[in-house]
Amino acid sequence: MKIYAIATQTDECYGHGDYGKEWVIGQLCAYHQEGIWNPVFTKEEDAQKFLDEIKFNYNKKIVELELLEKLQEKGE
Repeated sequence: MKIYAIATQTDECYGHGDYGKEWVIGQLCAYHQEGIWNPVFTKEEDAQKFLDEIKFNYNKKIVELELLEKLQEKGE
């Protein structure tokens, strides 16, 4: 099953000054407090509506994830 989440682009240091861009699913309002998680959605359109309503939505995008009911066994 496909689900949709809001991700934010960040700069990540991989060591020795090597930086790259990563898309992460993180918390909101976590600055000096316990953050809150954005919901995930079963429809991309619903995720887009939510993203459009976020006040500071720059560097954010919708990412598609695969929700697994169980881990697949080898040979299945």
